[in-house]
Amino acid sequence: MHSIRCICVSGTSGAPINLVSNLFKLERAPNFHLFQYRVDYNPEVPSRGMRKSMLKEHQDLIGSIYQFDGMALFLPIRLEREVLCDGWNIFTADVYNLLI
Repeated sequence: MHSIRCICVSGTSGAPINLVSNLFKLERAPNFHLFQYRVDYNPEVPSRGMRKSMLKEHQDLIGSIYQFDGMALFLPIRLEREVLCDGWNIFTADVYNLLI
């Protein structure tokens, strides 16, 4: 358990308020890296859920540890080159290209 340190700051005008904050320290592994990639779909896929589902089909290329918000892909590994994948949309059966 860490000790609590109080920082007191006073202004010159306004009404005083009590303020409490919940802080915690984030530990980071010494050799950890996080790489951000943009993911484009051709043709465009309007649904974020569909984009996530379609990207998941390519875990053999990106690995099983990733975070994807529908456009930005975060990986703990560096991809050696630009990745172009072909696939099909399981919801519409359309063929698509995915570029990372």
